[in-house]
Amino acid sequence: MSTDETPDALVLFRQGHLDLAIPLTACLEVHRNMEITPILDGRGAEGVINLRGSLVPVLDLEPALGVPSQQPVLRRRIIVCGTKQQRIGLVVDEVIGITSEPYELRRREDTFPASLGGACSGLTQIQGRLTFVIDVDAFLIERTGETTDAGVET
Repeated sequence: MSTDETPDALVLFRQGHLDLAIPLTACLEVHRNMEITPILDGRGAEGVINLRGSLVPVLDLEPALGVPSQQPVLRRRIIVCGTKQQRIGLVVDEVIGITSEPYELRRREDTFPASLGGACSGLTQIQGRLTFVIDVDAFLIERTGETTDAGVET
């Protein structure tokens, strides 16, 4: 097991019984559940949303992670990740908030949910709860074969 301390802020959210987080630098905005137009693109997206005139592909974490939702559809949220040029929406049960508290990231792959595959950066304890930190680009590459280039400034 290895550990790293990192001061990066995180967006905290839940999908089913899992507490998850992504780096704040990967998050562009959060929306109440919007109308999703279904598409069959063969790359893993569930559909698209119209975000101020731009079509943004959406990935629902319920089937992607195999973790049943604990919220009615209308109460779910969409976290838009990526850059201004390339974005994707992640449909989640609940957005908890943002934390900038330093945290220690543990990399014990035997504790990671299999559904996260190699996309789990590590496990940490935030606000008294065990939280899996997701590498957004790695997660999307596994699911869609594409990247958001979330860490790249344009």
